[in-house]
Amino acid sequence: MRDKIFGITGILLGVVFLASAWNIRRVFGSETYESAQESLLIGGILFLLGSIYTLIKKPNEPKN
Repeated sequence: MRDKIFGITGILLGVVFLASAWNIRRVFGSETYESAQESLLIGGILFLLGSIYTLIKKPNEPKN
């Protein structure tokens, strides 16, 4: 259950990061903000990948 909550929260944060990166480019559009845009893109992609992995992976079996 906790993995699903983390996965869904991570996907939402990844989408927010990607939307922020797009918004920086649209609003400012200058080269000054390129590094901020790149870091937001990388962060968003990593968040999405980690969250998808968390949702897809099989839960650990309890050891007897």
